[in-house]
Amino acid sequence: MYDPLHPFRNRDPRLTKTVVEFGTNWLGYSYQPHPDSLTTRNYKTGGMVSNFDNRAVRPFASYTGFLWKKGIDQTWADRLVEDNDAIIIRFAEVLLTYAEAKIELGENDASVLEALNRVRARAYGVAVTATSSYPAVTTTDLTQLKRILRRERRVELVKGLRYMDLIRWRIAEKVLVRPVIGLPDPANQNRAKWPFPGVTPLDNDGVADYSGFGGDVKVLVERKFDKTKQYLWPIPAVERRVNPNISQNPFY
Repeated sequence: MYDPLHPFRNRDPRLTKTVVEFGTNWLGYSYQPHPDSLTTRNYKTGGMVSNFDNRAVRPFASYTGFLWKKGIDQTWADRLVEDNDAIIIRFAEVLLTYAEAKIELGENDASVLEALNRVRARAYGVAVTATSSYPAVTTTDLTQLKRILRRERRVELVKGLRYMDLIRWRIAEKVLVRPVIGLPDPANQNRAKWPFPGVTPLDNDGVADYSGFGGDVKVLVERKFDKTKQYLWPIPAVERRVNPNISQNPFY
């Protein structure tokens, strides 16, 4: 049911809990990065103002169109203060870590489904037993469970843990060599393909392939990952001076 021209419809509810939906009230203004939306509504005054979230107005507005929403309080803009609590670990991470450990051990018992479904049910705002009200996990196939678990970590723990997941799963060499892509420059954007030119192909690891979109997306950053050494970090020099018996990791 995914429609790239209406990317927020029919989606996992965590999408709009994580990023700002286009055309919604965000920090007192209607957030709209559409290249032709040169003005936007100020909800505090009811009037229209220059749309600084549009690159046709401000060249360094979001190049992807996405803004972080999760963890940001709408009152900060009025109070001119940021007082977010530091989250050390969430219970969802505990559940997903447990499920991953069981799956990697080849143990696909009911507790794995329970852990995964508790995370999903919370996202949909229903009890875990209300399996008709959210996409409950029912399969016990280990290959499918691994794919589901990895997808679940990506959408539930989107801020901060993705890099270490890629390292642990040994797929960084596939993910971190692909470019970061964004919306084309406003003058070059095909309005009929806004905001996204098509359905993005995903492989079995959930890795996106934007190569077929050509000039309908913009390469923002080229990335490199050296699989011969970057799955490990270098041992800090200060630690090796304290203990000369510690050797350095390969290729550093």
